[in-house]
Amino acid sequence: MTWLKLTETELFLMEGGTNQFLDKVAVDPNSSGSPNEFQLDLTEVKKWMTRGNPPIPGVMAIEWQTGVPATTQFVPPTPTLGVAASKFTEDIVKQIFFDAPRGNIRKYLPKVLHYLETVGLGDREAILMALATIRAETAGFEPISEFISRFNTVDGENPFALYDFRGDLGNGAFGDGARFKGRGFVQLTGKFNYTKFSKIIYNDDRLVQVPDLANDPDVAAKLLAQFLKVNENCWRSALRDNDFVAARKCVNGGTHGLSNFQTAFLKGKELVP
Repeated sequence: MTWLKLTETELFLMEGGTNQFLDKVAVDPNSSGSPNEFQLDLTEVKKWMTRGNPPIPGVMAIEWQTGVPATTQFVPPTPTLGVAASKFTEDIVKQIFFDAPRGNIRKYLPKVLHYLETVGLGDREAILMALATIRAETAGFEPISEFISRFNTVDGENPFALYDFRGDLGNGAFGDGARFKGRGFVQLTGKFNYTKFSKIIYNDDRLVQVPDLANDPDVAAKLLAQFLKVNENCWRSALRDNDFVAARKCVNGGTHGLSNFQTAFLKGKELVP
């Protein structure tokens, strides 16, 4: 369900039941000064309903006072998958993620496959790369936040303080480490990456302003797809040489989770020949 949220300055087209917006137009207070009156240019709003591949899939529900979507529900149709993606069924993926809740696979797998296809990564090798990456980053097949560990936190110091001034992550202030810690299926980390992929996906800085959006299931699936797309030449070259260490480094920057990554890739290759 897509819904509208009205503030004193902008009218937002909101996505599903999330707090992220798809588009926005400015709102001008009425010259009468009445708090219940406003003016806006309907030209852009009309485009929401008429442009190709409109973001409004069906029913719009409007709650002017609280910004909370009304109870009217819209269930979008299941995306049609290509030949390769359709082979990665819930049962197949469950064998790769043997210790993950089946409900997570049922809930998130369609989103992962759909967004991989939207960026041109619907082939077998790319899907195996994506699943292996998820296996290495979040074995439960769900978008999660990075855990505190010796790699990001020193005993007695603030969580993720070791990330605070990491230039390679684009962090340059106290608190940046915790604010831009790893999130989602791909564990997006660092202000640089939050800025870069927010620009790619939304053409704005909303992920920088609200980093927790990276754990929203739709956003997490989009980030996984876009991250793999940006680094496509790197991991495809590594996989051609069967170099799983290099392929893992293309996404992670290191070899964290390498064993799970390689095992998942090879298991998926066996299950989907």
